[in-house]
Amino acid sequence: MIPATFPDGYPFTPGGVAAVIDGKTPFVYIDVNGKVVAKGFAYDNGPDYYHEGFARIVGPDGKIGYLGETSGRIEIPPTFDKAMPFCNGKASVEVAGEEFEVDPRGARIR
Repeated sequence: MIPATFPDGYPFTPGGVAAVIDGKTPFVYIDVNGKVVAKGFAYDNGPDYYHEGFARIVGPDGKIGYLGETSGRIEIPPTFDKAMPFCNGKASVEVAGEEFEVDPRGARIR
């Protein structure tokens, strides 16, 4: 059981993470023990939606990565300046003004 320390929260995913409002940042993801896993990427008045099993997260330096819906882990570390949701097995990202696509492992595909 997680103590009621968050003002609001979303359901847990199959991977055992849930987005919550922490009162400091818009959203964070916590595990089933209440430990913060990652800062959520705010989108459309809530945490980013899962697309093809991934939700965008934000690192301490503002870079963007991806959290796995079924694993509950950071699958692609936050290294991107900009990142779009996954679609058809790939996501468009940008680093230092260079745009390219990555696969679900975070490997560059173009």
